[in-house]
Amino acid sequence: AAMEARAAPRLPEPESTVQTQLRGVLHSVRPDWNSSELSLVLEKLAAIEIDTAEGLFRELNSLGVRGFNQRLKDRGKRPLKKETLDALREYGDRSTSQALRGR
Repeated sequence: AAMEARAAPRLPEPESTVQTQLRGVLHSVRPDWNSSELSLVLEKLAAIEIDTAEGLFRELNSLGVRGFNQRLKDRGKRPLKKETLDALREYGDRSTSQALRGR
């Protein structure tokens, strides 16, 4: 721990690569969202401990649209539209099947 304390002072971290990837997935599915709308959705996802595209797809597939939105509501967040979640799930399914074919 002492070694870490002497490291250069930490600046506020820019978005990590996984967050950038998640933002890219959201933008692919909803190109009409502006930057602040994307940030708001990322904030909602963070409230339910989702910070990667993989985590998003996993939770959506495991909980379904209703369960996913219920988790958001349980954390005091407004739910996402069913159409958006369906589109995200389809995007995740396509990405997964493309990745599997690429092996």
